[in-house]
Amino acid sequence: MKRLLLGILLFAVFPCFAQVTLTKYNINPSAASSPTGMYVFNNKLYFAANDGSHGIELWSTDGTDVPALVADINAGSGNGMSAFDNRSIAAVNNKIYFAADNGSTGMEIFVYDGTHAPTLAKDIESGSASSNPTDFVAYNNMLYFAATTAANGKELWVYDPATNSANRMTDVSSGAASSDVQFITVMGSTIYFTATSATSGNELYSVDPSNGSVHMIADINNGSAGSNPGNLLVYNSKLYFTATSADHGSELYAYDGNNAPVRLTDIGPGVNSSFFINTNDLVVYNGKIYFSASANGGLLFNMYVLDPVTNNVSKATAITQTSPGSMVSYKSKLFYSGTASPYGQELYSYNGTFSTLVSDIYTGPNNSSPDHPIVYKQWLYFTANDGTNGIELMRIEDASSGIISQYANAEIMLYPNPAQDVAHFKLDLGAPETLQVRFMDLTGRAVYTADATTYNSGVSYINIPVAKLATGYYTYTVSRPNSIAAKGIFVKQ
Repeated sequence: MKRLLLGILLFAVFPCFAQVTLTKYNINPSAASSPTGMYVFNNKLYFAANDGSHGIELWSTDGTDVPALVADINAGSGNGMSAFDNRSIAAVNNKIYFAADNGSTGMEIFVYDGTHAPTLAKDIESGSASSNPTDFVAYNNMLYFAATTAANGKELWVYDPATNSANRMTDVSSGAASSDVQFITVMGSTIYFTATSATSGNELYSVDPSNGSVHMIADINNGSAGSNPGNLLVYNSKLYFTATSADHGSELYAYDGNNAPVRLTDIGPGVNSSFFINTNDLVVYNGKIYFSASANGGLLFNMYVLDPVTNNVSKATAITQTSPGSMVSYKSKLFYSGTASPYGQELYSYNGTFSTLVSDIYTGPNNSSPDHPIVYKQWLYFTANDGTNGIELMRIEDASSGIISQYANAEIMLYPNPAQDVAHFKLDLGAPETLQVRFMDLTGRAVYTADATTYNSGVSYINIPVAKLATGYYTYTVSRPNSIAAKGIFVKQ
């Protein structure tokens, strides 16, 4: 009985508003497990989480099982890993590398081959002191990362697994002063990163791995203030990033690897900034770059889109939710977190024409705050707070196969969605059911109701005429006499 109850606690399937299946994993039964650092390696999804007994440690799942603890690196309740999510895992030569602390090494580079227990790979700041390696990037069988030492501060390092050697590549702020290296990114055969110097502030730099030469790309904000570049994205042989200048605030730039970076936006006109935080939320979807920006000095953030061919920037007017973020392209849709009444910050999808609420995970006006999205196999994994279990790992499957509810003893699919003339419910029932279909507008007024009908077990269809409905969003329910079998949102084109 104890084992069965554990399985029930660890995950459950819930109905959603869009055509997806939502699964929740309750890794920490007593508090939030707060998963971070999601990374796919050798057909498994790895991440750091806290189950309440072992501290923050390495976990994994292959998608067919509930997440499992890989190893208790720091034995007992101590944290073996960090809660920070600065690209904290990377794979080189069929092994993953990440920052961990076994209780005596400090936070250093550990290695895991997928079979044997993780071990210390390199102790950069020897003894119990920590070098706190972050921003792991694999390139040409080497591991690039930022690490901090007492002698040189936070700089760019490279680790060679073949020789088990680690070498510092930069000293932008000479001596013990920290250069605060971040956003390590590969474009072509060059490593790009941001770093701080006393004379230029925080700017964009590059290093040639073949000879170790380091260059500042541009002093975008002249003087020691720095432009604070962030959100680095490589697409079609260009490096896109945000940076701040005294004349234009924080805007979007592009760099082709040869010429000076070019500013692409001035959404917040003049000195007003369009970008306020470096969230790594520049995402490519359908050949265009989507991002969140503000036109009014940070009072309201909306979704914008850049055409990389023409450099035309426009507001994505079909995405009406505010404060969009945590974006990812998944199964021909753009998924993102956003806020729109009467919900809080929830998960939405955009198909290039319409945006749709995926699920009201933390019901009502509360924020579930979806974050850390990653596509793994046929699923989209992310973290969110459902208001009961705190921040936990969740996943959806968007297979155009309808809403699946474990309570309904049925699979119920509404398709096509969106639709113009006729929508269809496909019912796959485990037993005969008496069901009634109802469509409501967003005020709760019924706009279509079908008579309650008894359907046999197996597959049946219900045709819904929608041609006379006004374009927009509607909610629907498929009801039993005393319960809801399925519910969701329908989009009329």
